[in-house]
Amino acid sequence: MDLIKQMCGSFDFTTISSELYALIPQDKTDVETAKKAVDYGYPGVAPILPVLIYWLQDLNWPVAQELTPFLAKIGAPLKQPVLDVLKTQDSIWKYWVVSELVDTADLQLAKAIAPELQHLKLKTAASVDEDDISVNSAIDAILHKLQTQRP
Repeated sequence: MDLIKQMCGSFDFTTISSELYALIPQDKTDVETAKKAVDYGYPGVAPILPVLIYWLQDLNWPVAQELTPFLAKIGAPLKQPVLDVLKTQDSIWKYWVVSELVDTADLQLAKAIAPELQHLKLKTAASVDEDDISVNSAIDAILHKLQTQRP
């Protein structure tokens, strides 16, 4: 669990029950625990969403593969954990979160964070970093969908 506490820095683990604590994967290969979190469902896992989203730092990790479809269905309640990711310097993590959790068929989360997506796009528009360019491309696609979506 030391790895998780390092990854999640500011998350206060003392605020969650032992039952929820047991639903947090211990490492990137802990698919069994990830499945338990998915089975526990939302809103049950709501208090640990900020921790679960940490596993999307690399979509190649087995736990990310398990958690992503589940998290993508949650929508707008992921707003704050997603905004926290968008404030980081980790462009790859931003890309995975934007492309997998924000760019969904219903665009529920995208609607909730559209101003922040526009701000991030403007902030990194001049970047020549390949990862920033990928994030901006994903944001462009989402913003275009939002603009063309029927009310």
